[in-house]
This record gives sequence, C-alpha cells and structure tokens, in this order.
Amino acid sequence: MYFNALSIFWMFSSVLIIVLHNLLPRKSELSKLSNGNNSLRGFLKILLWKLYVFGKLKDSQHDWDHIANGDESNSTRTHASLRHQQLAGTSKQNILLKVTAIPKSWFTHFYLVGALVHFAVFSTLIYVLLGNPFPAALRWLINLINLNIEANDLDDKAWPVLIVFTLEFLQMLRRLYECVFVSTFSKGTMSFVHYFLGMFLYSSFGIGLLASVKLDKLVFAYPSLEEIVYSFLGISLFVWGSYYQHKSMLTFASLRKDKTDHKADEHYIPQGHLFEIVSCPHYLCEILIYFGFCLVFRFINIYLLIVAFFVLTNQMCCGIAVHAWYQEHFSGYPMTRKAVIPYIL
Repeated sequence: MYFNALSIFWMFSSVLIIVLHNLLPRKSELSKLSNGNNSLRGFLKILLWKLYVFGKLKDSQHDWDHIANGDESNSTRTHASLRHQQLAGTSKQNILLKVTAIPKSWFTHFYLVGALVHFAVFSTLIYVLLGNPFPAALRWLINLINLNIEANDLDDKAWPVLIVFTLEFLQMLRRLYECVFVSTFSKGTMSFVHYFLGMFLYSSFGIGLLASVKLDKLVFAYPSLEEIVYSFLGISLFVWGSYYQHKSMLTFASLRKDKTDHKADEHYIPQGHLFEIVSCPHYLCEILIYFGFCLVFRFINIYLLIVAFFVLTNQMCCGIAVHAWYQEHFSGYPMTRKAVIPYIL
C-alpha cells in the first residue's frame, strides 16, 4: 500500500475536518461565548465557528454587513440574520471574517480552473499513450508527488485511468455549466479555507491520478469480466449521481427566483425527488460520484479512495451543518428527512 504526497494531504485534511467539526461550539455554548466572553478561548471558538460554518449556511453577506456595522433599522432582517447579530462578537472577529470571506459565486473558479488544468493533463496523457516521449516537467512533478519513491503495487491498466479522467472532466464541465447558467448565487460568502480546498482538489485531481498508476507501463490489456462489471457499476453510479445532482441544482435555482423570474433573497424548503428524504442530495450525489471512480478501479487505487474519503467527510460535515440550519429556521421542517445519508444520517 503506497501513499503519495497528495494522498497524505487529503487524508490529513479529512481528519482535520472531522476534528474541527467536533470542536465546533454548540448552540448553548455559542450563546454564552457571544454574551461578553472576551477570553482568548472564547474568541477562538467563535472564530472557528464562523470560519468553518459561515458560507455553508444560508445567510447573505448583505445581512451580515448590517449586523457587523450595528445597523438595527433593517426591517427585512431574517431570523438567520438575528442569529448572526447574537454571534457578531468583537470588531476584530468581524474584520477578520470579512477579510477571509470569499463570494459564493467564486465556486465557478473551482470548475473553470479545474477543467483547464484537467484538460491539459488529460491531453498530455493521451500524447504519452500514443507513444510520444514523456514530458520532463510532468515527470518531475509526478516524482515530486510520489516523494521520489518507486512503488511496485500501482495499477498498470490504461482503460480505468482513461475512464476516470473522462468522467471527472465531464463532472467539471457540468458543474461549470451549472455555475454559469443554472445557479443563482446569493450574496453569501464562503471561507477562504473552503475556497482553497476546492481549487486545489479540482486542479490537482488529474495529476494525482497519474501519480497513482504506473504511467510508464500503462497497457491496454483486455479487461476481465470482473473489471468490466466494476467499470459498468462505477459509470452507472456516476451517471445516477450526476443526474440527481443536476436536478438538485435546478431545484435550488428555482427557489432563488420569484414568480417574475427575478432573483429573490428569501429561503424556502426544497421539495421533490431526493429532497424528500435528505436535506442535501447534492452532497450525497457528490459522494456517490467519487465512489463511482473508486468502483472503476475496483477499490484498489489508494489515491482515489482517500480523495473519496475526503469528499465523504467534507460533504457529511457540511450536510449536518446545513440540516441543522434548516431545522432551526423552519418550524415545519420535515422530521423524516436526514442530512445526507437517506434514513441514516
């Protein structure tokens, strides 16, 4: 079993997300911390809550600005905004939060940059597989990622690499299309931490996959029946996840527009298809998409398994936070809905 530098990074990030999620102060503790607790520990806990949760929930930057500036005259302030007023904290926290906040519309950068880098790496892979010399710069980068260790247990089949490369490229293009033509972004923000991780994940995925196989010895051997079955299941899971993730994006976009098709700032309970059983079907689908990649490789590619685990931990923690937000701000929220995993969590 071999772990390259990217595998180690994503495993560390996964563990860190789990730790931070469990360190988040709960509602009762937040109330105590926000009511005059100026200790360093209190400051750090509120800051952690804001950096981790802010941007995953449904609050707009416009409302936050009113609260941070002490504007009490905004009659349209939502219950979520009042919650932020309670947690506004010190001016230092407000300044730091604003500096580190990234507009949610910048989600587009993930898929634009990721698609461009992925296409470049994919094109280079095809170039090499056609019998051309291996680019020195790419070889140096792969050796760097592999920590200059020659691993002997890497996969040497070309077709699963090409399948996953193609599927991930399609995933990036679809998400880019949704960000540009489907999604209606609010004025909300995300933490710079989320922005960095998203940019790094999508821009490094292709090169990480190349570093996880025997690139110099890839062969187009005829697949066994077992490999065909795994590939079919992986592709099917990818298609199913992509379809319902797209439906989820359409649902969210429809909720962000009023009857005159103009952008609306109110928030509503999503309804229909997977929303009837989970609060965040788009997170569930993202998890399934990446586990579909693992299926194509028959769960033997360590890099893909760790990336899928990172996606699982990140989406689960996000989903739990969003699910709690829905329950807090909608008194009639369906009790039977789970956060991400149907009927379980």
